[in-house]
Amino acid sequence: MSEKKNYLKFTKGSEEEQILRKWWSDLDRSRGDRAMLRRCRSPAEVIMVPAYHRLRLPLLDKWYVNNQQLAVVAGVVSHLDSDEKSGTCAEQMARSKDKGGPSKVSGLRFRRLLKVNTPDEEYMALMRTVHLMGRTANLSDLADSAYHWNEYTKKNWALSYYEKAPATEA
Repeated sequence: MSEKKNYLKFTKGSEEEQILRKWWSDLDRSRGDRAMLRRCRSPAEVIMVPAYHRLRLPLLDKWYVNNQQLAVVAGVVSHLDSDEKSGTCAEQMARSKDKGGPSKVSGLRFRRLLKVNTPDEEYMALMRTVHLMGRTANLSDLADSAYHWNEYTKKNWALSYYEKAPATEA
C-alpha cells in the first residue's frame, strides 16, 4: 500500500525545510553547482542542472513536487549568500539599507513583483529582488513563498511589506 503524499511547505522547522537548508548549505561546498544555477535564466534551465535534482529527489518520496515551482525555488535561493531569520521576506524588503533611508526594495518595484504571474516572470523578479536585498533573505520564507506563489502569498507579502515600509514607500 502506498503512502499518501503531502504538499510541500518550506515552513520553519519542517522536514522539507531541513532538506532545502542542507541542500542550500551544500552549495557553498560545491561552487560549480551554485554557479550553474546562478547562470540559469528560467525554471526550465534550472531543471537541466544536476544540483536541482539533488534537491528534488529526496522530496519525491513523501511529497507531491511541482517541478516548475521547485525549480523557481532552487534557482532563486542559489542567489542567497546568507539566511536572515528575523522577519519575513516582505518585511526584510521594506527595511531600509541605512537607518532612516529608503527600503531595500522600493514600493514601485515591490508592486511590480506582486503583479508577476508566470513562473518565468516570478523567477526573474525574485532573483532581482534577492540581489536588491544584498543576497540576504529569510531562506524558508522565500522558498515557501516562491513555491506557493499565488494571490494569497501576494496579499500576505503586501500586508507585511506595508506594515514595515517607510511612509515614503506607500
